[in-house]
Amino acid sequence: MDYNVDNYTISELLAILDLDDPTQQEIIDTTNKYISLESQPQLVSFFYIIQTKLLQYMSELETSGNDL
Repeated sequence: MDYNVDNYTISELLAILDLDDPTQQEIIDTTNKYISLESQPQLVSFFYIIQTKLLQYMSELETSGNDL
């Protein structure tokens, strides 16, 4: 598995989380669920970075006025 979040598109990251057109809260809730269930530090970090990247993307969308 590739743990480098930068090697994934936004669509691929959403697919990993099984999300489609999520809200910011859904991103937080879903990634936190994966983080709490995971015991491998590398995967915990991976999901934290996914959360950060997706929330940043959502914030950029809000300021630009575009949809996901």
